[in-house]
Amino acid sequence: MSPRTPSPRTGSRLGAAAETVPKATRGRTAAAFTPLRVRGHGIEVPPELREYIAERLGMHIGKFAKDITSVGVRLRDVSGPKGATVLSCAISANVIGHGPTLVTATGRESKEAFDIAAGGITRTIARLADRKQSSRRR
Repeated sequence: MSPRTPSPRTGSRLGAAAETVPKATRGRTAAAFTPLRVRGHGIEVPPELREYIAERLGMHIGKFAKDITSVGVRLRDVSGPKGATVLSCAISANVIGHGPTLVTATGRESKEAFDIAAGGITRTIARLADRKQSSRRR
């Protein structure tokens, strides 16, 4: 029995079923089958934060999932020597026809930095999709 393909508009969790289908046969897929990699450099990324990231990215860029081959999220501690906590979040998405797209944001907490970067990657991918649509109309 093959896995059910979720609708890209349901806001399904990004990367939920990515490992169930081999990458070579995946092609254009719904959000649940889009590979998601979350990494922490200098900080530990707890499972709750990984779930939050997958859910939020599914809501933000799920409708563009068929145009995205993979998504990576990198959280990094960029605090200076004076002790202020500053975290950086970089989200990269490989968009079909446009290559890798990267958005970086900083915040005092990892969720804050991620939320800012997720809004940025959503706007960037939407702009790329709009360009693609307008070039098809010509």
